[in-house]
This record gives sequence, C-alpha cells and structure tokens, in this order.
Amino acid sequence: MIEFYNIVLFLHVMSFVFMSVPLFNLIVVNERVLLGTNFNYYADRYMENIIRHGASRCFVFQTTVFVTGILLLIIGGLGIEELWSSWVIIAKVLLSTKVF
Repeated sequence: MIEFYNIVLFLHVMSFVFMSVPLFNLIVVNERVLLGTNFNYYADRYMENIIRHGASRCFVFQTTVFVTGILLLIIGGLGIEELWSSWVIIAKVLLSTKVF
C-alpha cells in the first residue's frame, strides 16, 4: 500500500508542476514585445500554437491533480471526511476546481 501511495503522490506532484507550463508559455509570449517591432510570422505562429495546444494539457493535469489528491486522502489514512474538516484541503479543492 505504501508503494501505491508513493506512486499516486508522485503523479500528484508532477501533474501540479506540469500544470504551470501554460503560465510560463504566456509569460514568454508577453515578453515577445521586448524583441522589437519586427514581425516574425513563424516565431509568432509557433508561440501561438504552443499556447493553443497547451490549454487542453493543462485541463488534463488539473484533473489529474484533483483525482490524485482525492486518492491521497483516501489511501493516506485521512479519509474523504478531511475534505470538510481541514481548511487547507478545502482551500486546495476550491482553488483547483475554480469554484470562486
């Protein structure tokens, strides 16, 4: 059971890390203006395609973080009841599902 918990924890952390990649892509595109007024169609198109295809990956990572987080509660011994009793976990769930 410890081995399964470690695998789920690894998936949880890695999905969280990869979920931040679209944010960094947006930062790169916003820095594009620093390159000057020269218009380079291929470079701009390349960056736009990265962002366009990154959104669906971000949702997959976000779903993976949510599901593995629930699994960590269940198999980690805290139980699903912890969703309603721990303010830290409540905040994480609300932030990950973008409720507010």
